Amino acid sequence: MSVLDTYRIMMTAAPEATAAALDELRFGRHSIGTSELAPGVVLVELEQPLDEWQADLAKRPPVFVRHLAPVHRELVLDGTPADLERL
Repeated sequence: MSVLDTYRIMMTAAPEATAAALDELRFGRHSIGTSELAPGVVLVELEQPLDEWQADLAKRPPVFVRHLAPVHRELVLDGTPADLERL
């Protein structure tokens, strides 16, 4: 497990709408970094606390974003049965 210096969320969108969905999440004073994990699945790093970002997002709900979920923990998986123990 790692201690996070930033606030992270997982975002999903239709693969062809991922860029539009990410544009919807970039607003105001909130800066984000992204890492695409799979088509339509993106790890988003926020520089502001999640509750502040969510309050601003509620004022301008996204259209292209399918799901948003906070990241509470990160685990490194290596594709072996040992992953089940870690999870």
